Amino acid sequence: MVKHFYNRIADRYDKDWRGIYKDIHEISLSQITEHFAGKTIKSALDLAVGTGNGFNDLSQHLCIQHRIGNDISEEMLNQAKKRLKGGIELICDDALNIRKYVADSSQDLILCQFLLSYLDGNEVLKSAYRILKPGGVIALASSTKRDLLELHTGRFRVTNKLFRVGKYLNKVDTPMSHEALLRTLTEHKLQILKHKNYRKQVVFESFDDVTAWAIDSGWAAQYFDSGFKIKTVLGSALFKGLSIIMYPLYPVYAHNDISVILAQRSVQPLARSGFKTPGQV
Repeated sequence: MVKHFYNRIADRYDKDWRGIYKDIHEISLSQITEHFAGKTIKSALDLAVGTGNGFNDLSQHLCIQHRIGNDISEEMLNQAKKRLKGGIELICDDALNIRKYVADSSQDLILCQFLLSYLDGNEVLKSAYRILKPGGVIALASSTKRDLLELHTGRFRVTNKLFRVGKYLNKVDTPMSHEALLRTLTEHKLQILKHKNYRKQVVFESFDDVTAWAIDSGWAAQYFDSGFKIKTVLGSALFKGLSIIMYPLYPVYAHNDISVILAQRSVQPLARSGFKTPGQV
C-alpha cells in the first residue's frame, strides 16, 4: 500500500537527489506568492503535506493564519510536526476523505503536489472545488504519463514486458498529458491562472541507480495499488541478475514531464468530467 511505502521512506524523502522536487516547489511558490502578494491567507490546506516543505516555504513569504496538512502516512506527518513551526492542524487520512474534516467553501488555497498519480483525479478535483472559497486557488503539480518515458520504451521494452510494467502504468491515475490535465481542470470549473510545463533531463548511471531513485523519491509508490509488487520484485534473484545483464544499457538519459498549475475556483456549478478518456492526449 502507498501508506506503508511512504512510512518506510519518510526519513529520507527530502534528499531529493536530482533536485526535481526543489525545482517544482520553487515554480509553485512563485505562482502562489505572485497571486497573493500583499494579501493574508486566512486558511490553506495541503492535501498531501508530506514532510511539510510546501508550508515551510510558503510561510517565509506569506502570512497564513490557519494551516491544515493532510497525509495518509503517519511517518510523513511526524516529519512535518518536527519541521513546521507556528502551529498546524494535521489530519492522517486518504485525501479523498478530506471533506469529513474540512468544510466546503472554507479554503483560500489548496496545495496538491504529485497527488494525482495515486488517486482518482476527478474525485480530488471535485473535493478541491467544493472546499475552495469562490475565488480561492489550487496550486497543483502533477507528472504526466510522458514523465520518464525513456524508462518504459526503447531498450527497456524487453524487461518491461517481462514484469508487465505497461499493464500497471495504464492502470495508475497519472494524467495522460499536460493538455489532458488542463482540460480536466477547466471542465471542473477551475480557471487556469498560471501554467508551466517542467522538463528536465535526468541521468541514471546504472540499474541500481534507477531502483534506488524510484523508491527514495516515492515514484514507485504509484504502482502499489495497481498491483505491482515492487518490493517482491526488487528482492528477487532475477531482478538482481538483471542489474548485471542490463549494465551495458547505461547511462540512460530520461526527461521529467511535469505540470505546475495555479487554478482558481469560479462561482459556476461544478461540471461532470472524466479524468481519463480513452484516446485522450
